Amino acid sequence: MTIKLIQLVVLLVAASFVMIWHEIVRSIVYYIMNRADKKELKILVAPHHYIDPVGLLFAAFGYSPFSKSFAMILKKKKHATILGISGCMANIFMFLMSLCALIFLNHSVVGTVAVNSTAYYAVSITVWFCQYLFILSVGCFVTNLFPIATFDMGLIIAGVSYRAFYGVLSNDSLFKTLYFLAVILGVVQNACIVAFKVFVL
Repeated sequence: MTIKLIQLVVLLVAASFVMIWHEIVRSIVYYIMNRADKKELKILVAPHHYIDPVGLLFAAFGYSPFSKSFAMILKKKKHATILGISGCMANIFMFLMSLCALIFLNHSVVGTVAVNSTAYYAVSITVWFCQYLFILSVGCFVTNLFPIATFDMGLIIAGVSYRAFYGVLSNDSLFKTLYFLAVILGVVQNACIVAFKVFVL
């Protein structure tokens, strides 16, 4: 029971980290494109703004985190596409970095510490954290493929065609329902598990 509780805490911390990383990357790209002032940049990169409580619940029960997006004023259509792509790339980068960390830990650290020692528990928590970073970055990537206005795919669609984006806005409830069903039915979770088995196990 204690182990499960610790793992849940580690999962929530990892989910928060994935959310913050995803939005900070998009915020920095937004800052560069719009040349926002320093005061606005401080607001953009405030980490606690990006942690969505519902996204944490989805992460805990379906490996499907989503962050609380900062309201952005896009001056050019192509900026939306760039922001959407940068969000996808942020998830891919986190996926690769966590994979590298797991490979290093499994080959160089795990098995070298005494069982039940302080180092053993520290290594275990570190491995769990990296595993959850890997799984949740995949989950965040898959989640953002749904055509919801504030998700990466929604931004990419907005940059490609205003008419198509209007369709996204008009069918917002439908797409959110489909996403909710995908989480409930374990579609996103299974995608994360498959990726974990292919790349890690």
